[in-house]
Amino acid sequence: MLRIKAASVILRQPLSECIMTSFTERLLSFIKEKKLIQKGDIICVGISGGADSVCLLQLLYELSDNLGISLRAFHVNHCLRGAESDADQSFVEGFCADRGIPLKVYSFDVSKIAAQSKKSLEEAGRMVRRQAAAMCMEGFKANKTAVAHHLNDCAETLLFNLTRGTSLSGLKGISPKNGNIIRPFMIFAREEIENELKARNISWRTDSTNLEDEYSRNKLRLNVIPYLEKNINAESVRHIASAAFDIEEADEIIRELAEEKAKAVVSRNDGGILISGAIKKERGLIGGYIVMDALKCLTDNVTDIKRLHIKNVLRLMDMQTGRAIDLPYGILALRTYDGVMLSKKAEHDTGDIREESVKLNINGSTEFGGYIFETRLFCADGACGGIPKKKYTKWFDYDKLSNNLDLRYRKSGDQIVVDSEGHRKKLKRYFTDEKVPKEKRDSMVCLAHGSCIVWVIGGRISEDCKVDETTVRILEVSCREKPDL
Repeated sequence: MLRIKAASVILRQPLSECIMTSFTERLLSFIKEKKLIQKGDIICVGISGGADSVCLLQLLYELSDNLGISLRAFHVNHCLRGAESDADQSFVEGFCADRGIPLKVYSFDVSKIAAQSKKSLEEAGRMVRRQAAAMCMEGFKANKTAVAHHLNDCAETLLFNLTRGTSLSGLKGISPKNGNIIRPFMIFAREEIENELKARNISWRTDSTNLEDEYSRNKLRLNVIPYLEKNINAESVRHIASAAFDIEEADEIIRELAEEKAKAVVSRNDGGILISGAIKKERGLIGGYIVMDALKCLTDNVTDIKRLHIKNVLRLMDMQTGRAIDLPYGILALRTYDGVMLSKKAEHDTGDIREESVKLNINGSTEFGGYIFETRLFCADGACGGIPKKKYTKWFDYDKLSNNLDLRYRKSGDQIVVDSEGHRKKLKRYFTDEKVPKEKRDSMVCLAHGSCIVWVIGGRISEDCKVDETTVRILEVSCREKPDL
């Protein structure tokens, strides 16, 4: 494969002869302060070919004798950008060969993996990079992995989690050290890293997808962060990241306190995890940590468990015995005489225990399943051309509907009309065709009349109630997550 050599490469020299810029001095100081590296470490460095990872590998390479470490490298070809991905790989191979750094290259068809695992490309990409890091460490008998996350990544993570909805722990940003993963660049902003490479006349690769704002993180990177730096404060990134580090410290303190409190209110039995009613004596924040830690005992993945789910579990404490709510990953929260029992559905006979269905208020507001639904009824007057293309706002031909519209979860026998010919499909089959994970199906809210599903919230609406040129009255239904108390 064609190798692309880095321009004007600076090879390793004794520390006294290295380019000891303030950047290098700050890096050394940070490594020492956070105890990121110890003498004798064998470190696998992830290198994509981008400025951040190129700079990290270069600096650690120059400092390796002084630090007493051995370097290895790994590169992941995500097979997403064709020739561009191959050119990135060639660049990395040349960069490492010029410095004599052992390199392992891993190729993953991330698009295929994302489809098979029902994950986004971003999630699948992170998954294969973690896998590659583990493989590299095992193959090279290394004890640490170094990655090039920096202040901008930390700020973007905080803003991303904040806008999506998260607990305090989700605002921690990115830690300089997490187990055997170290992030020595967590004191530098992206611009500083690129300027350091320019000063050294070292080239790097640019991932073209980073310049597209299709993904949420790219929108933050390309639009929000530059706006804040230009119009609010030039040091916005550094200030946001500093807040994330403070939040991380606060999170550790609160977590330790919650773990101590949990000893008196959480117990495990054959049925699952019981949280006693005594948790009501704890402050909401402490209670939330206790609930989340209890849920972690039932599932390895808590990505889809949001603040709203935690609040709903705590609200169950004030409800009558027998009430229950469904949580992600097939977890049931059931109000018992002693508190709330958390269990996997396969381990608990749930019967038909459900939150009761509620009638949808027309021209009003309705709460159900953690959502607030707002409706309005208005004359069409040729408005069908302006049908909203929103996931959580839908228009219906009101005169084609029954007046008795209910919000509820799925039931046996539910069907939805899937085409203009009136053909129906069982809701179970619809979920299968749409690749909705089984553990999420029972907790998905539906708008229905009888056994006819009008709208799977977040999904499609029934074909037989869509607005068209003959529509006289339009029912608009929109929903949003219920805010925390």
